[in-house]
Amino acid sequence: MIALLALLAGACQPMPHPFEAEDKTANPLLAVKDGVGVAVAPIAGLPSVFSRRLGEAVAGALRDAEIPAAFDVRNRGSYLVMGSASAAPRGPEAELEVGWVVFAPSGETVGSFTIRDRVPADALDDDANGPPPGSLAAMAQRSVVKLAKLVREEPIVEVAQPGILIGPIEGAPGDGAVSLKRALEFVLRASDVPLVAPDNPKALTLVCTIALSTPVEGQQKIAIRWVLKLPDGRELGAVKQENAVPAGSLDRVWGGTALLVAEAAYDGIVALYEKAPDVLAH
Repeated sequence: MIALLALLAGACQPMPHPFEAEDKTANPLLAVKDGVGVAVAPIAGLPSVFSRRLGEAVAGALRDAEIPAAFDVRNRGSYLVMGSASAAPRGPEAELEVGWVVFAPSGETVGSFTIRDRVPADALDDDANGPPPGSLAAMAQRSVVKLAKLVREEPIVEVAQPGILIGPIEGAPGDGAVSLKRALEFVLRASDVPLVAPDNPKALTLVCTIALSTPVEGQQKIAIRWVLKLPDGRELGAVKQENAVPAGSLDRVWGGTALLVAEAAYDGIVALYEKAPDVLAH
């Protein structure tokens, strides 16, 4: 099955929906599962640039902890992380207090906590960029130590029924091979699709190949092909995604794009997975 999708990503613009189809009637991957992962909202009470930088740093630290996350992207299936800041001047510094609240996809509160830190007083000016990068990263990391405990996914466990083993992701630029695998594991696990270890004899292996075209006028095409294989190596089927992306935009960190790709591929992959019992029975 082929999904022709248009990536609307762009730097310094509102968060896009990069794997949403232009032709909603013809796209077989239209009915994508509601997004899962973690959405970090802008932090209230901070200057806009500081709020964005801290939110992006927290989302990045969550991804470093192998938890798919994005800043200012919200789906009905996402955990939502919201922060609210207050500050008290202390001479050239200010004592910053950020209260974090984590909401489950259902809207129920999962937990909350408060982090305190010191920042330069001028980092809180309306036109300021916030603290230096090192201080900002440390602040985000301290928050993520607690956030991760509230949204951490369960480890892979063995199951008797056929399950999916996510195999190699080849050809991905930047950190795509790692980020995309983590994102897909998160999406499948959140929907109770069993994931299995490599030595499971009933494993249905999902492999992926990614190809990027030569840049033309600042754009390049990305083609993603997912193949689900039966335990004996036969191909059960494939799911394809094709998109136009800004040239070089995936050369380093995929960030929230990995989660959006996984979400868009979900229905096609699960449709193949659900065919497996009938195929294996014959």
